[in-house]
Formats: sequence, C-alpha cells, structure tokens
Amino acid sequence: MKIMFVTIEGFDTPNSNNHLTHRLIKDLLSKGHKVYLVESNRNGELKDIPDDLTNNDGFEYDAIHRKVVNKTNFIARYLEGIDFFCRAQKVWKNKIENVEVCIVQSTPTAYYAIKNLSKKHRKKVIYSIYDVFPDGIFEINAMKKGILFKVLSYLQYKAYGLCKKIVVLSNDMKQKLISNGVESEKIEVVVSWYDETVIHEVETNNNEFIKKYNIDCSKKYVQYAGNFGYTFDWKMVLEIAKLLKTRDDIIFHMIGSGTFEKKFKEEVKRNSLKNVIFFPWQPLDIIMDVYSAATIALIPLSKHVLGNSHPSKASLLMACGRTFVCTGRKDSDLINTYNLLKVSIGVADDDPRSAADAVVELIDNLSLRRAYECAAKKHANVELSGTRNTERFLKAIQAVSDGDCI
Repeated sequence: MKIMFVTIEGFDTPNSNNHLTHRLIKDLLSKGHKVYLVESNRNGELKDIPDDLTNNDGFEYDAIHRKVVNKTNFIARYLEGIDFFCRAQKVWKNKIENVEVCIVQSTPTAYYAIKNLSKKHRKKVIYSIYDVFPDGIFEINAMKKGILFKVLSYLQYKAYGLCKKIVVLSNDMKQKLISNGVESEKIEVVVSWYDETVIHEVETNNNEFIKKYNIDCSKKYVQYAGNFGYTFDWKMVLEIAKLLKTRDDIIFHMIGSGTFEKKFKEEVKRNSLKNVIFFPWQPLDIIMDVYSAATIALIPLSKHVLGNSHPSKASLLMACGRTFVCTGRKDSDLINTYNLLKVSIGVADDDPRSAADAVVELIDNLSLRRAYECAAKKHANVELSGTRNTERFLKAIQAVSDGDCI
C-alpha cells in the first residue's frame, strides 16, 4: 500500500510531535508499505528528513518552503497556511496517483488539504488531530466567539465529514469531537507513543545534556521541555517558582522556545527568580538525555487544554523513568487516569499552591518518588510503546483502505 502523509510542520522545525510521525513512517516502511511525505521547510534548524529514512527505497518526500510569520498574528498565520497548501497541491498532484490512503496531520488549515485530496483526487483521508481547532484557541482566550470562530468551526466540521477516520490522542479529545457532532464510530484513540528502540533512561555519567551545560548534580531539577506556546501555562510555572524560591536545592529547567518565551523570561527577571534557568530547544537525538536529567518534570497545561490537546511529552518522560506534576482540568480523563495509576500527581490548573506542594512532596520523599517512577515506567512499557500504538494506527489505515469504516 502507498500512504501519503501531509504535515504543515516539517522535520526541520523542532516540535513535540515529530517523533510520532517519525516512528509511524518507520513502522510502515518496515512492513513493506510505501510512504510519500509532503512537509514544510521553514527555518532549517534540523535536517528535512531523519537519516534513517533518507535511504529507504519505499520512501519519498517533498519539502515545501514556508514563510516565517509572527505566531501571535493568527490571521497572517492562517493565510500563510492556506498558501502552503495551495503550493503543496501543485506538487502532490503529480505523485498521488497510486496513493491509497492520505494522512493529514493537525493544523488550522487542514480543511483545504482534506477537501483537495478527498474531492478532487478521490482519496481516502485520515485526519490525525493533535489539537482540536478552533475550540482550543477560543478556550484559551486567543479568539472570541464571533463570526470568525463560527466560520472556522464550520470549515472544521466540513473537514471531519470529508474524512473516513479521525485519529486523536486521548479520550478527552474524543469526547470533545463527539460534543462537536462527530460520529463516535469515526474516531479512533491512539495514545501518544514513544519509540522504545531509541528512548530509554540515560545514566547521569553518560548524559550528554548534563555534560553540555555542566549541570550541578547535587541539585534537584524540575523540568519542562517543549513549546512555550498557548497550551503551556507559563504563569503556573512562575507562581510555583515564586512559592519555592527559598528552596536553594530546587531549580526549574525550562527548555524550549515559543510565543510566550519573551514574556516568560521578562517575568522571571522582574520577580528576581534565580531558581529558573532557560535553555534552547535541544536536538532530537539527545531528547532522552534531556528528560533523564530531570529529578521530576512539570507539565503545566493552560486552562481547557485537555480535551483540545494532549501532552505528548508525558509518554517520553515515563519511558525515561520520570514522574511529573501535571496541572490541568481536574475532571479530565487524563488527570484522573494519572492519579489512579500513580504515575504522576495531577492537580487543578488554578491551584499553584497544591502544585508547589506536589513538587516538594516528590522531591523530598525519595521512596514516594521511586514508586511513582516505577509505575510510570511500567505504564509506558505496557501501554505507550511505539510498537503497540503504531500497530493500532496501522489497523486504522487498513480499515480505511478496505472500506471498513463509516
């Protein structure tokens, strides 16, 4: 079978989801399928294609250059996304003839790709959603519920209807789509996975991230590694750091970049927080060193994120034997599951005091932290491995190819 991937974010740009695409493509190729990837090339921080994909006879790709636009200017970003897909369509039209299933990955302008592929080219489309749009940006107060929201919601609903199947990362996201009128039978939950052939805990003595920055291993580190964007509650981190600023042994490592990076750094400086240290994005090939350098992690989710998105870094952390404090909607399936399994401590997204207390509890109580780490690693091994979850994705692809879906 020949399968086409369409993503507006290319491998050249660091983000929290590329590892999912990478492993899925590898598994498809290993099973004898052919893969055609259409991606963007925006800033060239990394290679367009990981080395282990470039020499595979069953793999081909096109990287289409994207303009860099201000991330806070939604209209400009949306128009640039439409422009990207208009140019992409001119490229893929000559290579799509033998494609059986197209996988369009999550983006606000996915409707334009899905319509072209399903209507013009008569292809079967799977919509792989990482962020529910436009609900997510509305519920984090990045958009008002006016005419624009209604138009974008309508286009998104049309995109859902044109797909043969929709794949989401969590039950919270599935319930959100059902509430938006999507048929339950069309939605497949495939949790955010990690590549168990690559990701594992790295011992301190061999840790490249620790060596790179000469990190003092006598301290305890609370780490966030990822995008400083709308789903990241940087204000929660700020409040927790303020509450714990008298603890000289606890340091917050903030690794990444994004829309709120400048404001976050300004507030840390304004509050004279010496316990918060910033690092740039790290190369994907040392991601396990990064996560292994944490004593515990912090996943501070903005209000209403759960249901509209999912923290993909959680699976990587657990695979590296790390537990974490997660702040989010207290009644969410994700928070309840994490608390039930005791893989992390989940607290409400409006309660920095409880979050700070949870950080201290895991830092100071070694036996408790070890118990949580053990449970996290076991859960990762059993439920979150790439082998288990790409197989589930492959079954969804096969069902679409066979016509076994609504």
